[in-house]
Amino acid sequence: MKLKRLRRGNGVFIYGCFMLLLIYALVIGVIQTYAIRQMALKAQNAVDSIADGVAIYMIQNDGASYQEAYTQAEKLKKLLQSKTNIDIVDLQMDADAFEKNKIRVTLSVGQWYLPSLASIHWDQDKTKYQIQKTATTEFISSNSYGTGATAQGTAIVQFALQWVGNPYVWGGNSLTNGIDCSHFVWQCLTHCGVYSGPYATSGEWRSLGQPVADLAHAKAGDVLCYAGHVAIYDGNGMIVEAKNETAGITHDRSADCRPILAIRRFTTD
Repeated sequence: MKLKRLRRGNGVFIYGCFMLLLIYALVIGVIQTYAIRQMALKAQNAVDSIADGVAIYMIQNDGASYQEAYTQAEKLKKLLQSKTNIDIVDLQMDADAFEKNKIRVTLSVGQWYLPSLASIHWDQDKTKYQIQKTATTEFISSNSYGTGATAQGTAIVQFALQWVGNPYVWGGNSLTNGIDCSHFVWQCLTHCGVYSGPYATSGEWRSLGQPVADLAHAKAGDVLCYAGHVAIYDGNGMIVEAKNETAGITHDRSADCRPILAIRRFTTD
């Protein structure tokens, strides 16, 4: 018995259907991958904000207990959840790390997405995955940031220090992937709520904020301006800065390593 050959038209139709299904699966995979990455980015930003917020709370409330810090973290979690619309299903704060002057926060974020790139699954076959993100922020008492250190100034230095070791990119504005000196200062002050203006170049920072007479009167969190450069003063004679492409973000130079053209203060406490 001879088998009938598949007609050319049928073969083209089947091939076309196969290609459409493959393209459909790939499109779904790309979409879900993008969605997962966006969710992960939001989760990381959220956990970083909680860790930073708790550290600042500890600095502002010397002697606060672990339970008080955890309560603060819960409040921040709810606030961020309302702002980002991400489904935060769990929050953990490490008690051991807390005892070592560090806040370690872990968030679990629940999200439904298709488990396979090349397979099409309907609603009843979906698998629930959790995206977990962790951030650790060290907090130090205000006395470690020099005489007269304030809560806002300490928070600025605290925020700046956590990015030490990350890369420098001229014109860059990413604390993780690359940033230059003026964007670095702008990010630090904006994040800590002491500056709400637009981005400023290193030269423009010289006329912003309030003037400080000299380095002897400078406090933690003040902005030190140099020729073509700007940095954050740590309160103890050193600066935190996005130095250059070779060194990246550093905390290894004295404040008077170059002639200081201006010192500007943005803290109000």
